[in-house]
Order: sequence, then C-alpha cells, then structure tokens
Amino acid sequence: MQRSISLPEKIRGTLPAPNAPADQVRAYITQLLITKHHVAPDAAEKYAGKWEIGAFSQLASAPQNTIQRIFGDNAGWCIYNGMREDLFKAQDRKTSVILSAWAVRISAPALASVLFLLFSPELGLQSAQDRITWAAHPSWWLCFGISGLLYFFYHPHRDVEGLTSLLFGFFSVVVGIILVVHQAVHAA
Repeated sequence: MQRSISLPEKIRGTLPAPNAPADQVRAYITQLLITKHHVAPDAAEKYAGKWEIGAFSQLASAPQNTIQRIFGDNAGWCIYNGMREDLFKAQDRKTSVILSAWAVRISAPALASVLFLLFSPELGLQSAQDRITWAAHPSWWLCFGISGLLYFFYHPHRDVEGLTSLLFGFFSVVVGIILVVHQAVHAA
C-alpha cells in the first residue's frame, strides 16, 4: 500500500528559495518526480533522500552529469530536466522577460515596415525622392536592437527565437549606430 506524501504548501508547484535547506530540496525533488514523472511516492522519497546536504541553489547550478552521479543516470536525468523546466517557467514569469518579449513582438513588425519603406525605391516601388526619411531614423533601429538584445539576455531558453533575437538585435544596434554617425557627419 502506497502512503500519501504531504508536501509543504510553499514547495508544492513552486521552486524552493535559493537558500532552502536540504529537507526542502528533498521535498521538491520528491514532488517533481511524483508529478512530472509519475514515480511512486516511496521511490521518489528514496531518490530524493540521496540529496543529503546542500541548498537548492547548489542543486539548481549543478551540471547534468553531477546530478546524474548523485541520483543515478535515469533519475538524475529526470530531475535535471524537470528542474530546468521549472526554472525556465519561473524565469518566464519575470516582468523583465515578459516586457522584453512584448517589445520584440511589437518592434519586429515595425522594423519590417521600416525596412520596406527604406528599401522600396531600390525595389522600384517608389522614386528615390519619395523615400520616407523617417525610415532611416536610428531610433527605430536602436529600439528594436535593444529590445532584441534584452529579450535574449532575459530569456532563459537558448532556442531559435532567442538566438534570432540576438542576431537581429545586434544587427539593428549596429545599423542604428551607423545611422547616428551618418547623421552626425551630415549635420556638421
């Protein structure tokens, strides 16, 4: 007969504090194995018991091979990936990540419009004298570039979306700086 495990309310469904002691870390590991990997409570407690001492920050910063060495290959892999998923979810809820994601989503179509207006004379869609000069204003480029870079640095996932934000953010900042220098030279 399996006994019911009671987890502290502040552990259930959340990450422990970085300085949480080993007993709270074990409760988190137990909860993670039960909820994410459907491990029986007794087995989950057995695996969690291998975390004898140390704060949650030590577990969270440990590389995958260390966690697998402590908990065993299979359980360590499950704990590592489940914990990373929880850490990413917690990071995604931060205001800075949410704001930078929205800044990228808003500025990307604006930058695409600016690019279209900037290069439309070369595409034969309008004459060169009709070029919209505000499309060459550095503020558009710098705004998109900075929001793209912030999104990359605040976003915990290093996926295609994050790397695209880094690439276009860097490119946009460089173009913005070139436009600032160009405007300064022509103004002098």
